[in-house]
Amino acid sequence: CIEEMVWIFKELKKKDNRFFFIFLSAYTNYNIIQKLFRDNGISSKDYYIGSVPHNKVQKYNWAADFGLIIREEHLLNRVASPTKIAEYMSAGLTIIGTEGIGDLDEMEISKVLLKYDEIKNKETQKLNSIIELEISEKIRLANYMQCKKVLENTYLWECYKDMYHSEIFRLVKE
Repeated sequence: CIEEMVWIFKELKKKDNRFFFIFLSAYTNYNIIQKLFRDNGISSKDYYIGSVPHNKVQKYNWAADFGLIIREEHLLNRVASPTKIAEYMSAGLTIIGTEGIGDLDEMEISKVLLKYDEIKNKETQKLNSIIELEISEKIRLANYMQCKKVLENTYLWECYKDMYHSEIFRLVKE
């Protein structure tokens, strides 16, 4: 949903000129993304497009204030939780995303969830809730601690080990 992300950025930039977009993508997407920024009247001084090895992504997340994840309404997006969510959480980022991505809706972390249809229809009312988010070291640390709890309780193998063992034993007995 690159078009939708660029549109959100354009609208946020209108409300607060301090926004800067770090866009990590595959090299093959650069021309498409740059064209979208140009078509939306966004200066190249207001964004960075880059491709980095996976082990360097976290450094970029640490430099950010928000993590943006926009997905269309689709069954696959409801049942799968993208790695990007865990990456954002491990940096303590407030997540700006769409409803219905994996288990993001239920997570008790700092987030602003938008309806995909509202983004597609270019409705801007909910974007004000992003502008109003407080950004501070104290808020980031508190969110990081909450995210750490969620990650430890839902994303680690240890959380599911007993469930997997009992299911495997049940299947072996059958």
